Amino acid sequence: MRSAVWRRPGLIYVPMFILFLFVFVGVFGPWLAPHSTTDVDLSSRNEPGFWDGNWSNPMGTDSLGRDVLSRVIVGTRTTLEFCVLAIAMAGTVGTFLGLVAGYFGSWIDVIIMRLVDLALSVPFILLAMVLTVTLGAGFMNLVIIIALLLWAGYTRQVRAEVLSLKERDFVALAKVAGVSPQRIIARHIFPNLTHLIIVLATLQVGYVILIEAALSYLGVGIPPPEPVWGSMVSDGRAFLNTAWWVSTFPGIAIGLVVLSLNLLGDWLRDKLDPRLRQV
Repeated sequence: MRSAVWRRPGLIYVPMFILFLFVFVGVFGPWLAPHSTTDVDLSSRNEPGFWDGNWSNPMGTDSLGRDVLSRVIVGTRTTLEFCVLAIAMAGTVGTFLGLVAGYFGSWIDVIIMRLVDLALSVPFILLAMVLTVTLGAGFMNLVIIIALLLWAGYTRQVRAEVLSLKERDFVALAKVAGVSPQRIIARHIFPNLTHLIIVLATLQVGYVILIEAALSYLGVGIPPPEPVWGSMVSDGRAFLNTAWWVSTFPGIAIGLVVLSLNLLGDWLRDKLDPRLRQV
Protein backbone atom coordinates (compact mmCIF):
# COMPACT_ATOMS: atom_id res chain seq x y z
CA MET A 1 0.00 0.00 0.00
CA ARG A 2 1.34 3.41 -0.90
CA SER A 3 1.90 5.69 2.01
CA ALA A 4 -0.62 8.49 2.44
CA VAL A 5 2.28 10.90 2.80
CA TRP A 6 2.89 10.91 -0.95
CA ARG A 7 -0.69 11.83 -1.78
CA ARG A 8 0.22 15.41 -0.98
CA PRO A 9 2.08 16.94 -3.94
CA GLY A 10 5.48 18.39 -3.17
CA LEU A 11 5.72 17.05 0.38
CA ILE A 12 8.72 14.90 -0.55
CA TYR A 13 10.76 18.08 -1.07
CA VAL A 14 10.75 18.73 2.68
CA PRO A 15 12.84 15.63 3.59
CA MET A 16 14.91 16.16 0.45
CA PHE A 17 15.76 19.68 1.57
CA ILE A 18 16.66 18.46 5.07
CA LEU A 19 18.92 15.77 3.62
CA PHE A 20 20.51 18.28 1.25
CA LEU A 21 21.38 20.44 4.26
CA PHE A 22 22.71 17.35 6.05
CA VAL A 23 25.05 16.51 3.15
CA PHE A 24 26.04 20.14 2.55
CA VAL A 25 26.89 20.74 6.21
CA GLY A 26 28.63 17.36 6.36
CA VAL A 27 30.91 18.28 3.47
CA PHE A 28 31.64 21.88 4.43
CA GLY A 29 31.15 21.60 8.20
CA PRO A 30 34.71 22.45 9.32
CA TRP A 31 34.56 25.70 7.35
CA LEU A 32 31.02 26.59 8.47
CA ALA A 33 31.58 26.12 12.20
CA PRO A 34 31.88 29.54 13.91
CA HIS A 35 34.03 28.24 16.81
CA SER A 36 36.47 25.49 17.61
CA THR A 37 34.88 22.21 18.66
CA THR A 38 37.66 21.28 21.09
CA ASP A 39 38.68 24.51 22.82
CA VAL A 40 37.62 24.43 26.49
CA ASP A 41 36.41 27.57 28.27
CA LEU A 42 35.14 26.74 31.75
CA SER A 43 34.21 30.37 32.38
CA SER A 44 31.38 30.07 29.83
CA ARG A 45 30.19 26.54 30.59
CA ASN A 46 26.50 25.69 30.13
CA GLU A 47 25.60 29.15 28.86
CA PRO A 48 22.17 29.45 27.14
CA GLY A 49 21.92 30.52 23.51
CA PHE A 50 19.95 32.96 21.40
CA TRP A 51 16.81 32.69 23.57
CA ASP A 52 18.81 34.39 26.32
CA GLY A 53 20.46 36.94 24.05
CA ASN A 54 23.70 34.97 23.49
CA TRP A 55 24.19 35.33 19.73
CA SER A 56 27.89 34.43 19.95
CA ASN A 57 26.81 30.88 20.81
CA PRO A 58 23.29 30.58 19.29
CA MET A 59 22.75 27.04 20.61
CA GLY A 60 24.54 27.66 23.90
CA THR A 61 27.61 25.94 25.30
CA ASP A 62 28.18 22.56 26.94
CA SER A 63 29.67 21.66 30.32
CA LEU A 64 33.19 22.43 29.06
CA GLY A 65 32.28 25.76 27.46
CA ARG A 66 32.38 24.41 23.90
CA ASP A 67 29.99 25.85 21.31
CA VAL A 68 27.08 23.45 20.75
CA LEU A 69 26.31 24.80 17.25
CA SER A 70 29.88 24.23 16.09
CA ARG A 71 29.90 20.71 17.49
CA VAL A 72 26.58 19.87 15.82
CA ILE A 73 27.89 21.18 12.50
CA VAL A 74 31.22 19.33 12.63
CA GLY A 75 29.51 16.26 14.06
CA THR A 76 27.43 16.16 10.88
CA ARG A 77 30.54 15.41 8.86
CA THR A 78 31.60 12.63 11.23
CA THR A 79 28.13 11.10 11.05
CA LEU A 80 28.03 11.37 7.25
CA GLU A 81 31.44 9.73 6.80
CA PHE A 82 30.51 6.98 9.24
CA CYS A 83 27.24 6.19 7.47
CA VAL A 84 28.69 6.21 3.95
CA LEU A 85 31.59 3.90 4.83
CA ALA A 86 29.56 1.47 6.94
CA ILE A 87 26.71 1.14 4.43
CA ALA A 88 29.07 0.88 1.44
CA MET A 89 30.94 -1.99 3.10
CA ALA A 90 27.79 -3.75 4.30
CA GLY A 91 26.01 -3.28 0.96
CA THR A 92 28.94 -4.61 -1.06
CA VAL A 93 29.41 -7.74 1.05
CA GLY A 94 25.71 -8.40 1.52
CA THR A 95 24.81 -7.90 -2.16
CA PHE A 96 27.63 -10.17 -3.35
CA LEU A 97 26.65 -12.97 -0.97
CA GLY A 98 22.98 -12.57 -1.86
CA LEU A 99 23.74 -12.86 -5.58
CA VAL A 100 25.87 -15.97 -5.05
CA ALA A 101 23.37 -17.65 -2.73
CA GLY A 102 20.34 -16.88 -4.88
CA TYR A 103 21.82 -17.79 -8.25
CA PHE A 104 23.91 -20.86 -7.49
CA GLY A 105 21.80 -22.32 -4.66
CA SER A 106 22.79 -25.79 -3.43
CA TRP A 107 25.16 -26.05 -0.46
CA ILE A 108 26.47 -22.53 -1.07
CA ASP A 109 23.00 -21.14 -0.43
CA VAL A 110 22.60 -23.26 2.70
CA ILE A 111 25.88 -22.08 4.24
CA ILE A 112 25.31 -18.40 3.44
CA MET A 113 21.74 -18.40 4.73
CA ARG A 114 22.72 -20.14 7.96
CA LEU A 115 25.27 -17.38 8.48
CA VAL A 116 22.51 -14.84 7.79
CA ASP A 117 20.23 -16.51 10.35
CA LEU A 118 23.06 -16.45 12.87
CA ALA A 119 23.79 -12.78 12.25
CA LEU A 120 20.12 -11.80 12.53
CA SER A 121 19.50 -13.85 15.67
CA VAL A 122 22.01 -12.00 17.84
CA PRO A 123 20.87 -8.76 19.56
CA PHE A 124 22.44 -6.03 17.44
CA ILE A 125 23.27 -3.48 20.13
CA LEU A 126 24.66 -6.12 22.50
CA LEU A 127 26.93 -7.65 19.87
CA ALA A 128 28.09 -4.22 18.71
CA MET A 129 28.98 -3.28 22.28
CA VAL A 130 30.90 -6.52 22.81
CA LEU A 131 32.86 -6.15 19.57
CA THR A 132 33.56 -2.48 20.24
CA VAL A 133 34.92 -3.23 23.71
CA THR A 134 36.98 -6.12 22.31
CA LEU A 135 38.43 -4.38 19.23
CA GLY A 136 38.48 -0.81 20.53
CA ALA A 137 36.35 2.26 19.97
CA GLY A 138 38.18 3.80 17.02
CA PHE A 139 36.36 5.26 14.03
CA MET A 140 37.33 2.57 11.51
CA ASN A 141 36.84 -0.23 14.03
CA LEU A 142 33.28 0.96 14.59
CA VAL A 143 32.67 1.24 10.83
CA ILE A 144 33.84 -2.36 10.30
CA ILE A 145 31.76 -3.61 13.23
CA ILE A 146 28.58 -1.96 11.94
CA ALA A 147 29.24 -3.25 8.41
CA LEU A 148 29.71 -6.79 9.68
CA LEU A 149 26.40 -6.58 11.49
CA LEU A 150 24.40 -5.05 8.60
CA TRP A 151 25.37 -7.27 5.68
CA ALA A 152 22.80 -9.95 6.54
CA GLY A 153 19.84 -7.70 5.72
CA TYR A 154 21.18 -7.07 2.22
CA THR A 155 21.91 -10.76 1.66
CA ARG A 156 18.42 -11.91 2.57
CA GLN A 157 16.64 -9.30 0.45
CA VAL A 158 18.93 -9.69 -2.57
CA ARG A 159 18.74 -13.49 -2.46
CA ALA A 160 14.93 -13.43 -2.44
CA GLU A 161 14.90 -11.14 -5.49
CA VAL A 162 17.51 -13.22 -7.34
CA LEU A 163 15.47 -16.40 -6.81
CA SER A 164 12.66 -14.72 -8.72
CA LEU A 165 14.80 -13.09 -11.40
CA LYS A 166 16.75 -16.20 -12.36
CA GLU A 167 13.50 -17.90 -13.43
CA ARG A 168 12.64 -15.14 -15.91
CA ASP A 169 12.76 -15.72 -19.66
CA PHE A 170 15.65 -13.33 -20.31
CA VAL A 171 17.88 -15.34 -17.97
CA ALA A 172 16.81 -18.62 -19.57
CA LEU A 173 17.61 -17.24 -23.01
CA ALA A 174 21.04 -16.11 -21.81
CA LYS A 175 21.75 -19.62 -20.51
CA VAL A 176 20.68 -21.17 -23.82
CA ALA A 177 23.01 -18.75 -25.63
CA GLY A 178 25.91 -20.07 -23.54
CA VAL A 179 26.46 -16.94 -21.47
CA SER A 180 28.58 -17.59 -18.37
CA PRO A 181 26.98 -17.37 -14.91
CA GLN A 182 29.23 -14.45 -13.99
CA ARG A 183 28.09 -12.48 -17.04
CA ILE A 184 24.43 -13.32 -16.41
CA ILE A 185 24.71 -12.04 -12.86
CA ALA A 186 26.56 -8.88 -13.89
CA ARG A 187 24.59 -7.97 -17.04
CA HIS A 188 21.10 -9.37 -16.49
CA ILE A 189 20.39 -9.85 -12.78
CA PHE A 190 22.31 -7.14 -10.94
CA PRO A 191 20.86 -4.20 -12.96
CA ASN A 192 17.38 -5.35 -11.88
CA LEU A 193 18.45 -5.14 -8.24
CA THR A 194 19.62 -1.53 -8.22
CA HIS A 195 16.27 -0.15 -7.03
CA LEU A 196 16.23 -2.62 -4.14
CA ILE A 197 19.81 -1.82 -3.10
CA ILE A 198 19.21 1.95 -3.27
CA VAL A 199 16.10 1.71 -1.10
CA LEU A 200 17.82 -0.57 1.43
CA ALA A 201 20.83 1.75 1.63
CA THR A 202 18.61 4.81 2.09
CA LEU A 203 16.62 3.21 4.88
CA GLN A 204 19.73 1.88 6.60
CA VAL A 205 21.37 5.30 6.82
CA GLY A 206 18.86 6.29 9.47
CA TYR A 207 19.37 2.96 11.23
CA VAL A 208 23.15 3.41 11.24
CA ILE A 209 22.81 6.93 12.66
CA LEU A 210 20.65 5.58 15.49
CA ILE A 211 23.07 2.72 16.19
CA GLU A 212 26.07 5.06 16.25
CA ALA A 213 24.14 7.45 18.49
CA ALA A 214 23.16 4.64 20.83
CA LEU A 215 26.72 3.31 21.09
CA SER A 216 28.10 6.81 21.64
CA TYR A 217 25.42 7.42 24.24
CA LEU A 218 26.49 4.22 26.03
CA GLY A 219 30.13 5.30 25.91
CA VAL A 220 31.41 2.71 23.42
CA GLY A 221 31.10 4.76 20.23
CA ILE A 222 33.52 7.10 18.52
CA PRO A 223 35.86 8.35 21.26
CA PRO A 224 36.15 12.03 22.27
CA PRO A 225 37.07 14.76 21.53
CA GLU A 226 35.60 13.99 18.09
CA PRO A 227 32.14 15.63 18.06
CA VAL A 228 29.45 13.04 17.39
CA TRP A 229 25.72 13.56 17.78
CA GLY A 230 25.22 10.54 20.01
CA SER A 231 28.03 11.44 22.39
CA MET A 232 26.74 15.02 22.55
CA VAL A 233 23.34 13.74 23.69
CA SER A 234 25.12 11.61 26.27
CA ASP A 235 27.22 14.56 27.49
CA GLY A 236 24.13 16.61 28.23
CA ARG A 237 22.04 14.00 30.04
CA ALA A 238 23.43 15.07 33.43
CA PHE A 239 22.41 18.68 32.76
CA LEU A 240 18.88 18.29 31.38
CA ASN A 241 17.40 20.43 34.17
CA THR A 242 19.93 23.25 33.90
CA ALA A 243 21.35 23.01 30.33
CA TRP A 244 18.74 21.19 28.25
CA TRP A 245 20.18 22.55 24.99
CA VAL A 246 23.31 20.39 25.19
CA SER A 247 21.29 17.24 24.44
CA THR A 248 18.27 18.76 22.71
CA PHE A 249 19.86 20.21 19.57
CA PRO A 250 21.89 17.13 18.55
CA GLY A 251 18.83 15.03 19.40
CA ILE A 252 16.70 17.16 17.06
CA ALA A 253 19.34 16.75 14.33
CA ILE A 254 19.24 12.96 14.72
CA GLY A 255 15.44 12.89 14.63
CA LEU A 256 15.11 15.11 11.56
CA VAL A 257 17.70 13.23 9.51
CA VAL A 258 16.39 9.76 10.42
CA LEU A 259 12.77 10.75 9.72
CA SER A 260 13.72 12.37 6.41
CA LEU A 261 15.66 9.30 5.31
CA ASN A 262 12.76 7.00 6.13
CA LEU A 263 10.35 9.18 4.15
CA LEU A 264 12.78 9.37 1.23
CA GLY A 265 13.27 5.60 1.33
CA ASP A 266 9.51 5.03 1.10
CA TRP A 267 9.28 7.45 -1.80
CA LEU A 268 12.19 5.81 -3.64
CA ARG A 269 10.62 2.39 -3.13
CA ASP A 270 7.44 3.60 -4.81
CA LYS A 271 9.30 5.30 -7.65
CA LEU A 272 11.99 2.71 -8.41
CA ASP A 273 10.09 -0.56 -7.94
CA PRO A 274 8.34 -1.34 -11.28
CA ARG A 275 5.66 -3.39 -9.52
CA LEU A 276 4.67 -0.46 -7.30
CA ARG A 277 4.79 2.01 -10.20
CA GLN A 278 2.08 0.00 -11.94
CA VAL A 279 -0.29 0.12 -8.95
